[in-house]
Amino acid sequence: MPRMTGGEDEHSYTRNSQVQARSIDLFMKALLEDEISKLAVLKGQSIIKVADLGCSTGDNTLRYAQLIWESIHKHHGGGGGVEVHYFFSDLPTNDFNTLFQQVQGWESKMGTMSSSTKLYPAAAPGSFYKRLFPCGSVHIVLSTWSLQILSQVPEAVMDKTSTSYNKHRAHIPRGSPEAVVKAYGEQAKKNLHEFILCRAHEVVSGGLVVLLLVGREDERHPDNQWGKDLEVGTPFGSIFENTWKALVLEGTISEELWNSFNFQIYARSLEEVKVAVEATNLFHIKELQQHEQSFLDYEEEKKVLADPEAFAQFYISFVGGVMHSNIANHIGYENIDKFFQRLAQTAREAIEQKLITKLAMTMNLVVLIRT
Repeated sequence: MPRMTGGEDEHSYTRNSQVQARSIDLFMKALLEDEISKLAVLKGQSIIKVADLGCSTGDNTLRYAQLIWESIHKHHGGGGGVEVHYFFSDLPTNDFNTLFQQVQGWESKMGTMSSSTKLYPAAAPGSFYKRLFPCGSVHIVLSTWSLQILSQVPEAVMDKTSTSYNKHRAHIPRGSPEAVVKAYGEQAKKNLHEFILCRAHEVVSGGLVVLLLVGREDERHPDNQWGKDLEVGTPFGSIFENTWKALVLEGTISEELWNSFNFQIYARSLEEVKVAVEATNLFHIKELQQHEQSFLDYEEEKKVLADPEAFAQFYISFVGGVMHSNIANHIGYENIDKFFQRLAQTAREAIEQKLITKLAMTMNLVVLIRT
């Protein structure tokens, strides 16, 4: 699985996750407090265990921890005090060193240990497609902007002898061969089933699971991953594809290197999520919502879409925070600056040609209660 770019430099996820941050205020803040306030299984608990799966690093991670801690304190703190065991979980390659330096600074600022509701942070490295915690041990699970990432690129997509070989593409844009789309869909179905079963073992009866993942509006056509208006401007659309093509043509990277890179990303429809959850009969679906999330507020978006240079800077910072390390590992750090220079140029050209009408993604919001 890919990892977010670590550290705190100009390419890091910490400094380039403003789009993901908007989800907190738009969807998550009020919902999480409301769900936690009503969570009967927390009544009378002296120790509450929370897991943030796919936590990455940075302010977003800490804001979620603060929001959940404050909600528990407000609605379940009582007079005797509650201890919150908060697990930050991500792949072992996640930059946990930077994360826990940030946690330490955040704790000092918040003064959490002086409260009657104490928070004890811990790391739980590992893939969320496998078991991470003991049976019936976790009360609240949160996962945001992560579950669209698959455990691997489908094997058939990388196999030159397969009808699913995804030549000259890094993902599945509209019009992709049916075999390629099917391979991605099957991998996504398998992974979501694994995720649900693992959480069913770990979450206490009556426990809460809240998921925010990249989705798609088009139920019938999985090749329409991002929708007509979003095909160009997403980090996985034609700007990215055209960048690879240009680098091959100019001889910076080989065609083989291009063909051996595919995104481990699949945007599920709401129906795909619903079917996967109901197939296990282990969770009650409390909320199943779909929202279009703008990357910027209206005035900012207007300015960015009118200015090729502003859009290029916005675009490469978003892609860099998510993919810089993964791309560099694939094409070599000696080529990474050329890649992002070309990516910026292609992004500028897309604005000049008026190919992008808005900056947004479709998001699926899922609230589950363990039966």
